[in-house]
Amino acid sequence: MTDRWKLLEELVQAALDCPAERRGAVVVALSDDLSLRAEALELAAAHDRAGDFLERPAEPLPEHDEPTSIGPYRVIRRLGSGGMGDVYLARRDDQEFEREVAVKLLAPGLYGRDFVRRFRAERQILARLDHPNIARLYDGGTHVDGRPYLVMEPIEGAPLHRFCEERRLGLSERLALVLAVCDAVDYAHHRLVLHLDLKPENILVMADGTPKLLDFGVAKLLDAGGASTLQTTRAGPRPHTPHYASPEQRAGESLTTASDVYSLGVVLYRLLSGRLPHADATVVDVEHGRPPPEPRRPSAADPADASRGTREEQREAARLRRQVAGDLDAIVLKALRHEPARRYDTVDKLAEDIRRYQRGLPVQARQGTLRYRAGKLLRRHGRALVVATLGLALLVGFSVAMAVQAARLEEERRIAETISAFLVDLVTHASADGLRARELTVGQVLDYGRSLLAQERVYEDPEIDTELRVVLARLFRGAGESKVAEALLRRALAERIAQKGEDHREVAEVRLELAWAVGPPEDLDAAARWLLPALTVRAHELDEGARTSVTTRLAVATLAALQRGQAGASLLGQADALLGARASTLREQIDLMAYRQFRAERLWHRDRAAAVVERERIAAEFAGRGLPAYPALMDLGTAYRRVGRPRQAIATFEHALRLLDRETDLPPWYRLSFEVGLARAHRAAGDRAATERIFLRALKQSIASLGAEHFGTRMIASHLGDEYREAGRTAELAALERRFPPRY
Repeated sequence: MTDRWKLLEELVQAALDCPAERRGAVVVALSDDLSLRAEALELAAAHDRAGDFLERPAEPLPEHDEPTSIGPYRVIRRLGSGGMGDVYLARRDDQEFEREVAVKLLAPGLYGRDFVRRFRAERQILARLDHPNIARLYDGGTHVDGRPYLVMEPIEGAPLHRFCEERRLGLSERLALVLAVCDAVDYAHHRLVLHLDLKPENILVMADGTPKLLDFGVAKLLDAGGASTLQTTRAGPRPHTPHYASPEQRAGESLTTASDVYSLGVVLYRLLSGRLPHADATVVDVEHGRPPPEPRRPSAADPADASRGTREEQREAARLRRQVAGDLDAIVLKALRHEPARRYDTVDKLAEDIRRYQRGLPVQARQGTLRYRAGKLLRRHGRALVVATLGLALLVGFSVAMAVQAARLEEERRIAETISAFLVDLVTHASADGLRARELTVGQVLDYGRSLLAQERVYEDPEIDTELRVVLARLFRGAGESKVAEALLRRALAERIAQKGEDHREVAEVRLELAWAVGPPEDLDAAARWLLPALTVRAHELDEGARTSVTTRLAVATLAALQRGQAGASLLGQADALLGARASTLREQIDLMAYRQFRAERLWHRDRAAAVVERERIAAEFAGRGLPAYPALMDLGTAYRRVGRPRQAIATFEHALRLLDRETDLPPWYRLSFEVGLARAHRAAGDRAATERIFLRALKQSIASLGAEHFGTRMIASHLGDEYREAGRTAELAALERRFPPRY
């Protein structure tokens, strides 16, 4: 029997389990397929004409009037109706419960076992949940005629998509609503509940903008491993809304949290594009085992041909689509993968990617491509790559123009000018597909450069060709493509040795570039293998002020820090003096400070007292140079705490927080990091009251600025929990873990 026939059988049985006048509403609730609904109703009618050969209620119930009371609740008015029941606004009639409530009563005649089981399962599931974005369960019982009912928080609002449409919400406001829903669904998942009917109609947004998740009528419980266990319907295809249900749910297969991720992906797709991802495909195709193709990107979806979108949705989609291209496209399409293993495996990961998009960070859905990472780097720091050599120079940190100015020999100047011309040519050709210069990303430039580098030679002059590979290696390394940079530099090194010989200064330069590409700070041993042959050639030039970049000098000094013996210490002193004298630009000064912090960290393992003194000197020099002192102050405060000087740690962190009071454009985690450092310093000093007060303050700030589900917020909550645990404060710990439950 095909899946379609199984689903049809399910619909027919459901229709036969209720009075004829309610069958239309029942099949609408259980299926979104018009042809399947019509066929089910026709078969049910044929059954009536043929006689009772399927199980029916022994005594069909008479038509029910509108109830005036349900249990102890006096009915005020009807709020709505669905396939399984009616919802009434009511108030308790015995004066014990004054607030208004919503009472959901199983519809008259729905005495089939599946309906009663699902209704009672919904009550069992709702009893587990207490979240501000989930309609709360207050009570439950059985009506005088035997029908079960639920007493819930009354929710009056508009479906999610209608609310966005009527309020003409922008992208950020829509994403904020989706994140609130994600938080509710993730909360349910951590209570081992799958919703399985996520759609805009089951997400009502109240007048104050609070979304509320409703209708757990087809929800399922999970075991601790994430597989569904509670059967709220018979085996096989289950009630669902096909356009929103995951492929595995439509097929009656095992369900996981990724099933709800898929449905949320459909909701997000509709909010961003004004249409459903598979609006052009029929549910019949899916039920016959013909899954629709991968949907088009939301930004490319044409709302004008949407079969399930209103005109207003189409207009809103046209306004939004320009903002959606790129990261949001990738996030939505990852959530909508046909295979559960290719989706986000949890709702929390989907939400985190949306938050990363909001903060301008690379999203997990698009990791792995050079074009994306490099382009994101430029957008985040406000640098558009235009048709100019200077744009490339800013990314790498080495301007071709600076190379021309610094070249003392005519041959070096000729090479630098040729490389400059090549880079301009590279950008020009990369934009030949018609992109405007302001839209050109560094990724497109690198893609074009990669195609050129696949050639044996770009220039006939071998020295220019080698230098080109070195320059582009810097570009690739700056964009995070260290493997590509390493391959370019290995070839450049072989060519330079063939051109100049092993001991030439330019060979040493390439060795140092290669060391930096494969070594510090990730792999110092690998760096040392490349730096050792260069050191004897390069070291004697340090005190001669030879032309070299700050990065090169840092590489030499780093190797010296790794060496043992007086020779290494002597070279380190020379390098440090030269770096301090030469660091004139902001970039060079920051590089110098980073190098000295790294050196202090290495010193920590040999002499902690000396390392603290070094950090004190670094912090003072940061302040003296007018540089941002926060990294140095964080290192210094942490060092004080680690060597048992908590009072000085407290003073350092408090000083940093006073400086931060004057900052307006730093990300919130800057302050939060120092708040955590201050709390830990107070803990080291034995002041538990101050520790708790600061952690609570930091937790409140983190929830407000980063959100309750952010990793940083949960980290602060974990620190606070450790404090409660160590103090034996079990009640406070339990309350905290209810708000921030441990991850499964």
